[in-house]
Amino acid sequence: SEATIAGSCDFTSCVGCTDETADNYDPTATINSGCEYFGCTTPVACNYDPQANVDDDSCDFESCVGCLNEDACNYDPEAIYSGNCEFPDAGFDCDGACLDDDEDGVCNFDEISGCTDPNAINFNELATDDDGTCIEPVPGCVIEGACNYAPLANQDDGSCEFVSCAGCTIESACNYDETATLSNNASCTYSPEGWDDCDQTICTDSDSDGICDFDEPAGCVGEFNAPVITLTGAVETDAAIADWASTDFLTSVSDDTGVEGTSYTDYAGRLDDGRYSVTRVYISTDICGNSSESGQLIIADASHASGCTNPNATSYDANAINDDGTCDYSPACLGDLNLDSIVGTSDLLILLSSFGLSCAD
Repeated sequence: SEATIAGSCDFTSCVGCTDETADNYDPTATINSGCEYFGCTTPVACNYDPQANVDDDSCDFESCVGCLNEDACNYDPEAIYSGNCEFPDAGFDCDGACLDDDEDGVCNFDEISGCTDPNAINFNELATDDDGTCIEPVPGCVIEGACNYAPLANQDDGSCEFVSCAGCTIESACNYDETATLSNNASCTYSPEGWDDCDQTICTDSDSDGICDFDEPAGCVGEFNAPVITLTGAVETDAAIADWASTDFLTSVSDDTGVEGTSYTDYAGRLDDGRYSVTRVYISTDICGNSSESGQLIIADASHASGCTNPNATSYDANAINDDGTCDYSPACLGDLNLDSIVGTSDLLILLSSFGLSCAD
């Protein structure tokens, strides 16, 4: 209703805080003003109250401090500020139990990597974790020089053989085998005496008179009526090397007019397999002055001592007859380039002569 009698107006007695949530709420106030909200007004405090406008000294700076590292044993997902973090010892979890990533009951630090397949050739009985390196056995012949060498084999099955690929590798022999990969030249055969070919279709006609030498009349007819030497092409013997020069391995020598004499010359050598050998060339002369020649291979058998036979090797064995492939050419002392057991001027000259040369790939 409107006032009908003039009087003074009051604008202060009804002013106060009308917010019931305020700490100074005034239920008699009709005009809202000056509301106060007590609390922590420091923004970095754990209990900071963004609505508070009156600081009541309640700020807390510890309750929100904790470990923020999720890998730590004391990780606090509710922490706001980073504090001390605690971690387990290497190889253990926060409960003190050892780590076992593959859950096989063996601690990680006790795991041993390796091949765990008992059937593999590289099986490791101590291995606890298979590392994928297992090599399955592939049986076969593992000796490279064998006829049936299997390049992919990794386990020798005792099948190696050295016969099927062996043969005569001398091209002039009648039984030359171009497919042979192992030399068995003791098996070589040659044209029979009196023939120029292995099939005995072309006889030997030394004087080109159209008559085979073996059909020439007896006696000293021409210069080609030569003695006939009969022998074994290859002889393996256990006789001492020193006795070879005085030992005649001939079978026989015959001639139509009579044999005047037979001599031989030895040419020492060595077979591909290292055995000591002598190529003996026999020359037989008849009473007419005609002569014939024949060769024979004399081989030291396995009863002779074997070892390194090269005097230039540091492993040289002066008693060895057959070479077993064990020669070592490493210098006996550093700098001994000419292997004379003395490091001297000659070694320096060898070194200087090769200075600046490109090394072979």
